[in-house]
Amino acid sequence: MADADVDTSLLRLPAGCLLFPGWPGPGQDTDYTRLRDGHAISRTFKRHAAKVGFVMKFHNLRASCLTAWLDAGEPVHVVAKRAGHDPMTLLSSYARWTKKTDAKVANVLLAMSEASV
Repeated sequence: MADADVDTSLLRLPAGCLLFPGWPGPGQDTDYTRLRDGHAISRTFKRHAAKVGFVMKFHNLRASCLTAWLDAGEPVHVVAKRAGHDPMTLLSSYARWTKKTDAKVANVLLAMSEASV
């Protein structure tokens, strides 16, 4: 089977499209804003990862992705919606302390201390 070149510039995803949307039911179109069964994704990842000797869990990759979006300055409510969580759950479960966030906080504190002098 030969590889096909695909022009993805013509792809248009609907607003609010999730990273892992749900499968359509019988006779339904795909709803890209409905969550897929998260456990099914984890099971599939685990099965394929075991075949190649990859020991990381899918959830770790997901957490890294969500943290990277937050670090990049994406609004919490946007990342939370894409993850299928409310903002409080997202922040308590996925917001990680990284060198980048540490540097941001240090700069804010420095600016506050300089402004008060």
